[in-house]
Amino acid sequence: MFEESLGLKRERGNESEIAMALTNLGRVERDAGNTDRAAGLFADAVLIWQRTGDRQRLPVGRHNAALVALDRGDLTAARRGLQSALATAREFDDRPAMAAVLTDLARVECAAGRWERAHDALVEALRLTALVKIGVVVSLALESTAIWLAGTGRPLEAARMIGAADADRGRIGFVRMPADERLLAAATAPAKAAVATSAWGDAAARGAELVLEAAIAAATALLVTTDAAAADGAASAAPISSPRRPAIGDRR
Repeated sequence: MFEESLGLKRERGNESEIAMALTNLGRVERDAGNTDRAAGLFADAVLIWQRTGDRQRLPVGRHNAALVALDRGDLTAARRGLQSALATAREFDDRPAMAAVLTDLARVECAAGRWERAHDALVEALRLTALVKIGVVVSLALESTAIWLAGTGRPLEAARMIGAADADRGRIGFVRMPADERLLAAATAPAKAAVATSAWGDAAARGAELVLEAAIAAATALLVTTDAAAADGAASAAPISSPRRPAIGDRR
């Protein structure tokens, strides 16, 4: 279906439509684990937006390309791509894009074991999320918060945030995509294994009771009341690596 759509857009010759079709197909390929093809499709979309001067769309392409780099475990490329996407989103005060990019930047910093930087990115992401209140952005922010909590030795709080994210996704009918599922599962696996299955399930159930605003407030409170520098030094987990590597770890 997405291949056919791209073919039709190419026939029409509308470059903006072609770029979005490339992006949609790239997301499908990334979910299927075809990172090489996904990277190529996202790169082609970015080139079109650069050529046509559509700077407001550039964060979308750079964000997606950065996620492929994260899938591959190339944290330097992922960080660079996300920082570039964030800078452009800031130019246009695109708050939903800024929040989404910051949540993934936090994941990159968690994967690198840079917990304080991840903390700072999450605090800003949640502040923006509270303003825009877009369901999928809320879910992503809660999931990134869960990864940070899992990595800094707070497994049950991580479970609570995952429960809240799952409930939010259920309310808006937006399932977690396979690539995101792999990243979240790998990043939180050590924390989940460290507690009883029933305790993890109970904490997730408590999180599921939180409505959108309450979930954002709970995540924010967990971060604001934490000394980020202390968490940086006390993090018991090793830096999170790519799920496609033998080590446990990583992620949108």
